[in-house]
Amino acid sequence: MVKKKDSLPPKKQATKKKATGAKKKKKTNKTVKEIQTKKKDVTQDSNDDFNLRLEECKKFRDEHGHCMIPNNYNENKSGLGFWAQMMRHNYQCKKAEQPHSQIKPFLSENMIAKLNELGFNWKTL
Repeated sequence: MVKKKDSLPPKKQATKKKATGAKKKKKTNKTVKEIQTKKKDVTQDSNDDFNLRLEECKKFRDEHGHCMIPNNYNENKSGLGFWAQMMRHNYQCKKAEQPHSQIKPFLSENMIAKLNELGFNWKTL
Protein backbone atom coordinates (compact mmCIF):
# COMPACT_ATOMS: atom_id res chain seq x y z
CA MET A 1 0.00 0.00 0.00
CA VAL A 2 1.38 3.39 -1.01
CA LYS A 3 0.80 6.25 1.41
CA LYS A 4 -0.37 9.52 -0.01
CA LYS A 5 1.56 12.64 0.79
CA ASP A 6 -1.42 14.30 2.48
CA SER A 7 -2.32 11.28 4.60
CA LEU A 8 -0.46 12.61 7.63
CA PRO A 9 -2.45 13.32 10.77
CA PRO A 10 -3.89 16.91 10.79
CA LYS A 11 -1.42 18.19 13.42
CA LYS A 12 1.59 17.02 11.44
CA GLN A 13 0.20 18.51 8.23
CA ALA A 14 -0.18 21.91 9.91
CA THR A 15 3.36 21.73 11.30
CA LYS A 16 4.71 20.74 7.92
CA LYS A 17 2.93 23.68 6.24
CA LYS A 18 4.34 26.10 8.80
CA ALA A 19 7.85 24.80 8.32
CA THR A 20 7.77 24.92 4.54
CA GLY A 21 5.66 28.06 4.30
CA ALA A 22 7.93 30.20 6.48
CA LYS A 23 9.03 33.35 4.73
CA LYS A 24 12.69 34.20 4.58
CA LYS A 25 13.68 37.60 5.86
CA LYS A 26 15.12 39.82 3.22
CA LYS A 27 18.46 41.37 3.95
CA THR A 28 18.50 45.07 3.28
CA ASN A 29 21.57 46.86 2.13
CA LYS A 30 21.64 50.26 3.77
CA THR A 31 23.37 52.99 1.91
CA VAL A 32 26.14 55.01 3.49
CA LYS A 33 23.84 58.04 3.43
CA GLU A 34 21.13 56.19 5.41
CA ILE A 35 23.65 55.09 8.02
CA GLN A 36 25.12 58.58 8.32
CA THR A 37 21.64 60.11 8.65
CA LYS A 38 20.75 57.66 11.41
CA LYS A 39 24.04 58.40 13.17
CA LYS A 40 23.30 62.15 13.04
CA ASP A 41 19.82 61.56 14.44
CA VAL A 42 21.24 59.58 17.38
CA THR A 43 23.83 62.29 18.03
CA GLN A 44 21.16 64.98 17.87
CA ASP A 45 18.95 63.01 20.26
CA SER A 46 21.89 62.69 22.68
CA ASN A 47 22.52 66.44 22.48
CA ASP A 48 18.83 67.18 23.04
CA ASP A 49 18.78 64.87 26.08
CA PHE A 50 21.96 66.46 27.38
CA ASN A 51 20.53 69.96 26.98
CA LEU A 52 17.36 68.98 28.86
CA ARG A 53 19.45 67.56 31.70
CA LEU A 54 21.64 70.65 31.66
CA GLU A 55 18.50 72.73 32.27
CA GLU A 56 17.60 70.46 35.19
CA CYS A 57 21.11 71.02 36.59
CA LYS A 58 20.60 74.78 36.33
CA LYS A 59 17.31 74.50 38.23
CA PHE A 60 19.01 72.36 40.87
CA ARG A 61 21.79 74.94 41.23
CA ASP A 62 19.31 77.81 41.48
CA GLU A 63 17.33 75.98 44.19
CA HIS A 64 20.25 74.64 46.22
CA GLY A 65 23.00 77.20 45.56
CA HIS A 66 25.44 74.58 44.27
CA CYS A 67 25.73 71.91 41.59
CA MET A 68 26.78 68.98 43.80
CA ILE A 69 23.98 66.66 42.74
CA PRO A 70 23.91 63.52 44.90
CA ASN A 71 23.86 60.20 43.07
CA ASN A 72 20.59 59.29 44.78
CA TYR A 73 18.83 62.61 44.00
CA ASN A 74 15.51 61.73 42.38
CA GLU A 75 13.11 64.60 43.02
CA ASN A 76 9.94 64.25 40.93
CA LYS A 77 11.35 60.95 39.67
CA SER A 78 13.57 62.88 37.27
CA GLY A 79 16.59 60.59 37.65
CA LEU A 80 18.89 63.61 37.76
CA GLY A 81 21.11 61.99 40.39
CA PHE A 82 21.63 58.89 38.25
CA TRP A 83 22.36 61.07 35.22
CA ALA A 84 24.92 63.05 37.24
CA GLN A 85 26.51 59.76 38.30
CA MET A 86 26.76 58.71 34.62
CA MET A 87 28.39 62.02 33.73
CA ARG A 88 30.94 61.59 36.53
CA HIS A 89 31.69 58.04 35.43
CA ASN A 90 32.16 59.03 31.78
CA TYR A 91 34.34 61.96 32.82
CA GLN A 92 36.59 59.70 34.90
CA CYS A 93 36.88 57.23 32.00
CA LYS A 94 37.73 60.06 29.62
CA LYS A 95 40.39 61.45 31.97
CA ALA A 96 41.95 58.01 32.40
CA GLU A 97 41.67 57.36 28.64
CA GLN A 98 39.85 54.11 29.37
CA PRO A 99 37.18 52.72 27.11
CA HIS A 100 33.70 53.64 28.25
CA SER A 101 31.51 51.13 29.94
CA GLN A 102 28.00 50.77 28.61
CA ILE A 103 26.84 53.83 30.53
CA LYS A 104 25.98 56.58 28.12
CA PRO A 105 25.97 59.29 26.81
CA PHE A 106 29.54 59.91 25.78
CA LEU A 107 30.89 63.21 27.05
CA SER A 108 32.26 65.62 24.48
CA GLU A 109 34.59 68.49 25.36
CA ASN A 110 31.69 70.86 24.72
CA MET A 111 29.50 68.99 27.23
CA ILE A 112 32.26 69.07 29.83
CA ALA A 113 32.70 72.81 29.30
CA LYS A 114 28.97 73.44 29.75
CA LEU A 115 28.90 71.43 32.99
CA ASN A 116 32.03 73.22 34.24
CA GLU A 117 30.31 76.57 33.61
CA LEU A 118 27.55 75.46 35.97
CA GLY A 119 30.05 74.44 38.61
CA PHE A 120 29.21 70.74 38.23
CA ASN A 121 30.96 68.63 40.84
CA TRP A 122 32.89 65.81 39.13
CA LYS A 123 33.69 63.98 42.35
CA THR A 124 31.49 61.05 43.31
CA LEU A 125 28.99 61.98 46.01
